[in-house]
Amino acid sequence: MGGVLTQYVGWKGIFIFTFILSFLSIILGISYRLDEVRNEEKLDLLGGFLFSLFVFLILFGTSQILKFTGIVSVGIGLVTLLGFYFVERRVSNPILDMNLLMNNKTFTFANATALINYASTFGVSFLLSLYLQNIKGVSPRDAGLFLVFQPLTQAFFSAWAGRLSDRRRPEILASIGMFIISSSLFLLSRIDTESSIFLIPLYGIFLGFGFALFSAPNTNIIMSSIDKRYYGFASSFLATMRIMGQSLSMVMIGIVFSLESSFMNSYRILMLTYGILCILGVFLSIKRHEVHKLS
Repeated sequence: MGGVLTQYVGWKGIFIFTFILSFLSIILGISYRLDEVRNEEKLDLLGGFLFSLFVFLILFGTSQILKFTGIVSVGIGLVTLLGFYFVERRVSNPILDMNLLMNNKTFTFANATALINYASTFGVSFLLSLYLQNIKGVSPRDAGLFLVFQPLTQAFFSAWAGRLSDRRRPEILASIGMFIISSSLFLLSRIDTESSIFLIPLYGIFLGFGFALFSAPNTNIIMSSIDKRYYGFASSFLATMRIMGQSLSMVMIGIVFSLESSFMNSYRILMLTYGILCILGVFLSIKRHEVHKLS
């Protein structure tokens, strides 16, 4: 969709389309009414402010990590995180249940794995789009068509992977998914200026299958590891891990591009880095499997 909009409308069309979808989501959200009694407990405003400040400082700091301001920002962010921890341990209605994070290792490891997954994959489409357009001379529309194989494959297999995780061990499925993603990233890192552009959709299919095999079972693990009353918290925390991971993925791109002027060198460094991150995710997923068996 992004490639088609850029080709025929211009890059501003992407933001207009996103605005329309976001506006419709707001309308639907406002019109939706819950029949159940709402919780009258006070919101943890201080905790929410500290956590938002922590996320901002860390993301800004890592994006400027080569500068003194970036280092200072990360340092202040870590201090803010410490303050957030002490606040959440003392309030009666915390936005982040520390006991759940500290005592439920399955929940913690599954969310950490999700963070690593999004950090190591979100920037891939951006890099491949630049490769197709700048190196291979492909139009934005055709670049989008080459890249659509990955999300289509993920969409096709996600429901199947979710059903399979209900019958099989989801920890094993998620670990296999992370391994497939890692292997796909290492294959993508070997692409050069002479490579066939048809390798992009081929590797995209492998990548999409890995995403499907990881995402649905990992979400199943998270939701199955907690009581029903924590579903809202778990869903929002997983969404936070997704956004943080995606942001960190783009931060890595900014850092590498600022250090290396050659696009292909930057591309290769980033794909290898993403692949190594996914290997870390595989080990973390295996560790989660061991923790789940012990529990």
